[in-house]
Amino acid sequence: MGDEEARRRDIAARIGAAIRDAQYALTVNSPQRVPNAMSESHAALVALSEYLALPNGVPKAAAVAKRIAKVWRSIMALLHHGGSAAASTTQCDTADLHDELTGHERSMLHFLDEAADDSELQRLREKLAGLQEERDGVAALLHGAQQELATLKASIDSQTRDSPPSTAELERVRNENNNLRELLQEEVLKATALAESLSESNAQLHQMRLTNAAMEASLEQHRSDLKEKERELAAAVRAASRAAVLASPATDTDELEALHLQVKLLRQALRECSNNSDAAEIKAGKKTLVDVEYEHQEQLLAMKETLEAQCKRESNLTQHIENLKKFIVETENELAHARQRAEEAERVSQETHGTVERLATLEAALEHERAQHADEVESLRVALEHARQRAEEAERVPQETHDTAEQRHGEQLATLEAALEHERAQHADAVEKPPCGA
Repeated sequence: MGDEEARRRDIAARIGAAIRDAQYALTVNSPQRVPNAMSESHAALVALSEYLALPNGVPKAAAVAKRIAKVWRSIMALLHHGGSAAASTTQCDTADLHDELTGHERSMLHFLDEAADDSELQRLREKLAGLQEERDGVAALLHGAQQELATLKASIDSQTRDSPPSTAELERVRNENNNLRELLQEEVLKATALAESLSESNAQLHQMRLTNAAMEASLEQHRSDLKEKERELAAAVRAASRAAVLASPATDTDELEALHLQVKLLRQALRECSNNSDAAEIKAGKKTLVDVEYEHQEQLLAMKETLEAQCKRESNLTQHIENLKKFIVETENELAHARQRAEEAERVSQETHGTVERLATLEAALEHERAQHADEVESLRVALEHARQRAEEAERVPQETHDTAEQRHGEQLATLEAALEHERAQHADAVEKPPCGA
């Protein structure tokens, strides 16, 4: 990612430097200013094609092409008017171009400094938009070149039969032919780069599908574990409740039996007392009143200890019941949390499924765009080859006069500028539309 950013910045700097040098060459009063400006404009076009070949494309291609077209308009103004008559106009045009270029450089630097989106879906959308913009820009450039060659051939066929061929004009046509060859080669390289980028995107989409499948399997396993745990907790709660219900009556029955036995013993002791056994023993001299009172005190203490033990057991049973109630409440809370986690996991699975569907839609759109781009590049290549052949044939035909050639060239550049303006408007309309599959 860092290498791509560095290369993008370097190419953007080269584009800005080439356009500035071309503008400066137009402001200098020198016989070589027009060739120098044309050379710098060609360097800017080459750098622009390299910039378009980078991944994710550039939405600034139309603005850069417009500025290059304005430079060419200034060049043609110099060639058409000549001398110092066009110097003031050229200086005004180059001043406006300099202001526009400064704004363009600031916007391009701002665009390059923006952080890349980490989302794979956003990156694919940007790549699709970049492919569309790159296709529009390439189509505009090649269409303009095709129109220029057609106009040039028509003007040469109709106007240059009575004049001998000019070496300078032949050299210019030969240079333009070489430039068109370079553009065709660059388009072939860009088509190859686009194919590689599409293959990489397909591989990434396949990897994302595998990851989503693994996530769905893990989610299903998590759901099964949650359901199993919920069943175990429910069984434990039922068992604990059943044990509490069964244990409490049994304990109460044992305690009641013990109490009944104690009451029975006490009643028996009372009956013995009622039979005047103590009184008889007192009369017989075996016991005294103090002994009888002492025995009664011991019996009362035994009853008190029995009642305290019973209260203690009741307190323990009450605490045990409270603990069971707390355990039931905690178990219900855990079950609620488990259900909530299961619902959240199901929602995430649904969102993941939706994301996979959107990625599949984007992949289909990318494949469709790639096929269209390949067809258009092939048709443009064939048209460019025909234009090259016509230009080679035109080299053998006598050339038109200098003034007529300059006028025709000006008309050709005006046509090229109009085509570029039209493509820029179409590009602006396409950018305002939302991406397909979004």
